[in-house]
Amino acid sequence: MVALVRRRHRTLGARSRLLVEWIDEHEWTRGAELGVFRGDNLLHMLRSCPPLEMVGVDVWEPLDSRPICPGGRSYGEWPLAQFHHTLCQTIVADGFGDRARLMRMPTTDAAAWFPNGHFDFVFIDADHTAEGFTGDLFAWAPKVKADGWLIGHDYNRRNFPGVVRVVDTVLPSRTIHEDHVWACPKAESVFGL
Repeated sequence: MVALVRRRHRTLGARSRLLVEWIDEHEWTRGAELGVFRGDNLLHMLRSCPPLEMVGVDVWEPLDSRPICPGGRSYGEWPLAQFHHTLCQTIVADGFGDRARLMRMPTTDAAAWFPNGHFDFVFIDADHTAEGFTGDLFAWAPKVKADGWLIGHDYNRRNFPGVVRVVDTVLPSRTIHEDHVWACPKAESVFGL
C-alpha cells in the first residue's frame, strides 16, 4: 500500500505541475476543478498561483448505486466526507477562503451556478464513464472563456475508454501530456465555433 500512495503522489505532482505551468504561462486567474477528492491538486494550484481563484466541485459521497461499467467507480472504500471536511479546514487555515469555493453537489448541477465565459480553464477529473464525462464536458465548456482551455485527466484507453472516446471525438485537436492529462484550447474545439 505504501508504494501505491507514493506512486499516486508522484503522478499528482506531474498533473499539478502541468496545470501550474499553464496557469502561469497564460496568466489565468479563474479555474474550476471537477472531481476534487482529497483536494491535493486544488491546494497545490492555490499555493503555487497567488492570483488564482478556484472552484472545486465534488459530491464527496460514495456512488454505490452506480452500475459497473468502464470508468465507473463508487469510491465507497474512501472516507470522502472526511476528505471534504479536512479540505474545508485547510482552505480556511491556509487563508484561501477568499480564493477557493467548494461546491458539494453533482458537477453538472454546479455548472448552472456560473455564467458562460466565466473561467479561464476547467479541469475535468470527476465521473470517468463516457456518459458522465460527456455531461461534464458539455455542461462546463460554455463556462470557459473563448480563449480559455478545456483540460482533464485519465486519458487512458485501458482504464477509461469512455473518456478517450469522447475526447478523441469531441476534441480532436487535444494534446496528451504526462500522467494521462489531455488539454485543448476551447477555440480549437467544437465549443469554440
